[in-house]
Amino acid sequence: MFDKLSIRECCNKIIHATIFEPRVVEGLGAHTKDFAAFYGDDDKEIMWHHLSGDVRIAGTYSDKDWAYLISVPEFVEALAYLLGNG
Repeated sequence: MFDKLSIRECCNKIIHATIFEPRVVEGLGAHTKDFAAFYGDDDKEIMWHHLSGDVRIAGTYSDKDWAYLISVPEFVEALAYLLGNG
């Protein structure tokens, strides 16, 4: 799912991207922390969603469209390592 880009290429894509879309994970069903589950109604369908930690970026270069999916935690870890904070 993730393309292998160098940090330099990834930063370049981020700078020149015209589209930034955070990825969202969705589902149905009660979670243990939900009000319905707390009162024993585990079968109640509750639509939930949260950010996945990935961002889709896209743009155009030389009349060709491009798109990449960046794992934000991995990207930040790589930058921290390169900057000597990892």
